[in-house]
Amino acid sequence: MLFFGQSHTICILEAAKEDPSFSCNWVPFIPDTSGASIAMDSQGYRLNLPTEELLSETPSNNAVVISTCGGNAHNFISLIETGPPFDFLFPEDNSLPAPCNSSAAMIPFELIKTTLYNSLKIGDFTLLEATKRNTPSIKFHLESPPPPKSNELILERLDPFFLSQYPKVKITTPSVRLKMYKLHSLLYKVKCISMGIEFIPTPLSSMDKDGFLKTEFISETSSTHANKAYGQLVIDQLKEKLNEQSI
Repeated sequence: MLFFGQSHTICILEAAKEDPSFSCNWVPFIPDTSGASIAMDSQGYRLNLPTEELLSETPSNNAVVISTCGGNAHNFISLIETGPPFDFLFPEDNSLPAPCNSSAAMIPFELIKTTLYNSLKIGDFTLLEATKRNTPSIKFHLESPPPPKSNELILERLDPFFLSQYPKVKITTPSVRLKMYKLHSLLYKVKCISMGIEFIPTPLSSMDKDGFLKTEFISETSSTHANKAYGQLVIDQLKEKLNEQSI
């Protein structure tokens, strides 16, 4: 396996250290001297020179190429509660919670969808496009882990990045965070289909009945990431997927 991505790859790599039957390498995006993580030319996005050099040095013969590009864009929009708080209906999935906070500003779904899509279009999707350009054989993209349900747990393990930006942080209601995550996944799935990449959803056993990440799979140091136990579920899922496709 050859993974392209950022922080959501780490839980898989940690699990792989204890699974001798799973061989993998990781190519993270390395910023160049200008700070850019990828490059662009007349044909579109591509890996920048430092990342291309790392790829050339990484064993990859006959590797299955997998994307874990991005995965946290929904948190940048919905993790921290705004003033006033907001909510929205999710007409494309009736199983998701309806708005329940009467003081929340109701935002039209299409505006929410367009805002998140535009963020991905100039952000994480460019990483996916650059990866595809340099490794046309890319086969899978892994859905990022769902959010935890507990606001208290999120605050206890909140990534230092968010704390540094918002020292008096208040976490958005769980239902809004879950809907934004589901929308994020939907947009990623559509993008992957358009690029000929198979979108692999989060392992069902990692989620509670409502779709939140179970406590035992949340990172001890960052509530926006999963842990090694979750990484093992993903590895098992990938093994099963490849076995199915080889039959």
